Amino acid sequence: MEEMLIFLKNYGLVLTLIALAGIGILGILKHYNCFSKVEEKYRHYLYIGISVAFSLIGSAIYLLVLKQFEVNYFLALAAAILLLNQTCYNLIKATSVGNLFAKIFDFLKRLFTKQTTEADKPSEPDETDKK
Repeated sequence: MEEMLIFLKNYGLVLTLIALAGIGILGILKHYNCFSKVEEKYRHYLYIGISVAFSLIGSAIYLLVLKQFEVNYFLALAAAILLLNQTCYNLIKATSVGNLFAKIFDFLKRLFTKQTTEADKPSEPDETDKK
């Protein structure tokens, strides 16, 4: 948690959210077992690569849009993203936080699926239609 606060202080809210989004995307991909065909001993490296890549791409786009992209700053940001990524990944893996996020995601998925299904159903005719 301390690493996240340091990252927030050094890089701001938007870049912190972008860095955490990479971890979130990885969590969604893992939730859907997208890596089940990859050998267990290689998965962690793939996890690091995917989550850091998403965060770095998002950060680069953000900095380019603001016209604040500088190579040295981006390299420092990349190292900080890697550190934050590993800290959060280990926190999620070692605690029940990952299970909590999975339950929230499942709830939202069921809620969205239920609303979509109900919206697709034909509505019952009201009293004015029967006459």
